[in-house]
Amino acid sequence: TTLRHKGVILTVHISCGTNRDGGISECDYKVRKVPHAEAKISLPLGTHNSVQSRHGVKIVFTLTGRMGRFEWSAFMLAWVSAAAMFKIISLFVDTMLRYIMPLRDVYSLLKWEQSVDFSDFKQGCPRALKAVE
Repeated sequence: TTLRHKGVILTVHISCGTNRDGGISECDYKVRKVPHAEAKISLPLGTHNSVQSRHGVKIVFTLTGRMGRFEWSAFMLAWVSAAAMFKIISLFVDTMLRYIMPLRDVYSLLKWEQSVDFSDFKQGCPRALKAVE
């Protein structure tokens, strides 16, 4: 079986030091696989007595050291950049699902719900008014 099928836990340890100005001088990254550990979760399925077992890769981050001084401008730049990237990625994935993927019709049904056209009802069309009664 593969690590992805069995489930694996990785730890990423990040240790950063600062220089005299308060900036980050260097960071040390260490990635380790936790021996004999599995990343799995069991989820109940609806009202039946069924359980779905999911396996995958779990990544745990630990940070040590001093990360430098706090600056609002750097924080805001990082925050706005992250928000913009999430939006761009969301648009990219939605476009892929809607126009490129083989099951695009199914994805469209699941992602975008079609609404009823209420324009006839708003305009007072007798047939639409009667249908609501």
